[in-house]
Amino acid sequence: MRAPKLSELKKLSCDELIQLYDEHSVNTLVGTGFLLDEIRSRSMERLASRMDKFTSGIFWMTLVVTLMTIVNVVLFVID
Repeated sequence: MRAPKLSELKKLSCDELIQLYDEHSVNTLVGTGFLLDEIRSRSMERLASRMDKFTSGIFWMTLVVTLMTIVNVVLFVID
């Protein structure tokens, strides 16, 4: 298989890329670097998921603090 041009790769969907990979993987030998790359990829996916949850938590805490600050200001002005 010749290496596809970058512009061709960008046009492929994720499913098409997976199919292309599966078709050509039967004739390809890989070393341990390939496995390490897969381990890193999965680790990064887990980290990204945790960061999404962390960011969501920060958003909600910021919202609560902002609302409490507004309530505090209103109560101070009324008093």
